[in-house]
Parts: sequence; C-alpha cells; structure tokens
Amino acid sequence: MRGAPLSTTRLRARAAVAYNAPEAVGGESMAECSTCGVTEEGGYLTKCPICHKMVCEDHKMMRSGRAFCSTFCADSFFYDDDDEGEVE
Repeated sequence: MRGAPLSTTRLRARAAVAYNAPEAVGGESMAECSTCGVTEEGGYLTKCPICHKMVCEDHKMMRSGRAFCSTFCADSFFYDDDDEGEVE
C-alpha cells in the first residue's frame, strides 16, 4: 500500500542505516574523509551531524563546538528555515 506509515521497527532500521556510514554497514572497507580520502588509519575522522559524511581533522568545519563537513551543513544545523510559525 503506497503512502502507508512505516512501522516503528522499519523506521529504526532505516535510521540505523542512515546514521551508520556505508563502510560500517558492509564491514569490508574503512571509513574515509569525504574531502581528501584519508582513512581512519591515517587520521581521526568525525561524522557530520547533518549529512553523516566522515571528515578528517584538517577538513572539518567547527561551529559552536560541533564538527561539520562543510559550511552548508553548519548553516543548515543552526539557521534552518522553519515555516511552522508562519500563517499563509
């Protein structure tokens, strides 16, 4: 049935897959920086809280104590447009 709500179990499974890097799900390849390609062996990697890309220490963008992969993700986290309060 199209448009039917997903069960809680299916939602949790989708969230787990979205949160974990594809490398962690498959278990075969190592995580690498989305910008330069350095692996976990070559440096410390951090996961962006918005898009979940992995980013190394040299390429992370810090904003208010949080590490992001780009200025776009940092801006999305702090300045996301919410239309909930607007009345048309």
